[in-house]
Amino acid sequence: MTLQDAKKGTAVEEKQAENRNKLTRLDAAMAALGEVVFEWDLATDAILWSDRASAILDLPALEQVTTRSGLNALIETDDLTRLQESLVTRNASHSPIECEYRIRRPDGASSWIQERSTVTLDQSNDPVKICGVLRAISKPNADSEAIAASMSNEGAAGQYNRAKLVDALSEAINRCRRDEGSGGYLAVGIEQLADVDAEWSESTIDSIVLFAHKRLEGCLRATDVIARVGRDRFGVVLTHCPEEDIPIVAETLLQSVRGAVVETENGLVRVTVSIGGAAFPDIAQTAHDAFAKADMALGKARRMGYNCYIPFHQAKIRRRSQRRNLAILHEIQQAIQENRLVFAFQPIIECETRGVAYYECLLRLLRDDVTVVTAAEFVPTLEQLGYARLIDHYALGLALKELEEHPDVSLALNVSSLTATDPTWLSKFTIALKDRPGVARRLIIEITETAALQDIAESARFVSTLRGLGCRVALDDFGAGFTSFHHLKALPVDILKIDGSFVSGMSESRENQLVVKTLVDLAKGFHMSTVAECVESKEDVEILYKQGVHQMQGYYFGRPEIERPWLKEAKVIPISIVAGKNRA
Repeated sequence: MTLQDAKKGTAVEEKQAENRNKLTRLDAAMAALGEVVFEWDLATDAILWSDRASAILDLPALEQVTTRSGLNALIETDDLTRLQESLVTRNASHSPIECEYRIRRPDGASSWIQERSTVTLDQSNDPVKICGVLRAISKPNADSEAIAASMSNEGAAGQYNRAKLVDALSEAINRCRRDEGSGGYLAVGIEQLADVDAEWSESTIDSIVLFAHKRLEGCLRATDVIARVGRDRFGVVLTHCPEEDIPIVAETLLQSVRGAVVETENGLVRVTVSIGGAAFPDIAQTAHDAFAKADMALGKARRMGYNCYIPFHQAKIRRRSQRRNLAILHEIQQAIQENRLVFAFQPIIECETRGVAYYECLLRLLRDDVTVVTAAEFVPTLEQLGYARLIDHYALGLALKELEEHPDVSLALNVSSLTATDPTWLSKFTIALKDRPGVARRLIIEITETAALQDIAESARFVSTLRGLGCRVALDDFGAGFTSFHHLKALPVDILKIDGSFVSGMSESRENQLVVKTLVDLAKGFHMSTVAECVESKEDVEILYKQGVHQMQGYYFGRPEIERPWLKEAKVIPISIVAGKNRA
């Protein structure tokens, strides 16, 4: 060993000793405050405690607790409900949590504990670790008591409450372990229900919950169990269900609610859900473990954009997924350098003139083997990895170039939810417009309804800025979320694009016809034009025309083309309707 190596070794040892001293002082300080520090690894479920945790909290049972599932098993069932609801909300928003709950003691009594913690994310923006502190409290605050009391009652939907669901889930796990079988637990969340509480009555909320419960229960077997486990959530126990069949069941549940509309005293409401799942006993070993892991997966499903199913993956599966995602990122970066990330253009047809009003720009990846890959196959991965802004900047450059080279063309460009809070994108756009007079009035920026609702105030500022620059703004997938009159008034958009799930095949659904007519009338009340998406048949065209839709888009008029369609011979789209008094 050289002298230099010896010095390095000494420096490392000194640094380690310094860190140990800091941790010792920290433990001493926290102990003096009556607080215990913990660290929970989400991949392994292992939980680490600071020194003398059991003595500080006066909970001898903690000495044997090495996993979060073990800790949850000591928490009163009703209190665990609130804690796990807080975990789901925190994982979706990445905000700190503060929750109070009771831990059962060996003598049958309970001790009140307050937990304060924060989540640590990895490079893929997935939660990997939760760190926090516990301290004993003499009694809970009034809100905690009220919530605990309310959650101990039977839910508004279903014959099971959470306590009974825990028993059913525990029994199912034990039976699968005994019979060497498998099953699954699903956490089903009704989307954005919490956001509308302030505007809608309690009976409206109950109507939505009962409607969703009826739809979901109708898809389950007699041996399965469903219960309302929170204000906007259900738990589903799938008994004797092979792990590979759990996604099939989840998709069936999603499909049972997807596009459904419930009539309430506040009007027609479209109901959507997201689902997180955990297989047992391989992934989840106990009922509380299944609750926690399915709730984490539900939080991720909501971050992915709602209306989807996400299973809880173990660390090995997550690493495999990360490798695949990084491969997609590398391919996109390479494609950008080689000009293989291009636009396909789909026409939007003006109903009155039957001509093309403008074209929507849709990203396509051209592979070396001449395969064309749609944006749906790579954009969600890029958004998950945090590269949505990269795509939005690149797409803006492509669109501006097309508009500059073809002065008679108008285009629509989609942007992600992150762009609404990205000052560099707006700055780049503003600078680009200075050298391109007349371009802004030929550009329509599309933002999705669900993205706009994430932060109404920020979205409204984004929309106002774009319109101030001369652009038009469209609210895409309108009807997919819970946009209210108040939201539309706050969002001064020019165009509402009616979600395709209502339009496709609407000639066979009077329910969808009523929804579309309601949305068209709503848009007219705000002096906004409407575009019907996913128009695929002559029958749908006729109904939409009579209902007063201004523009239409879909395979009936043309599929997305990489070749610039405006360079071909202009054609008039046949709409076999005579304009007249049917037009609103």
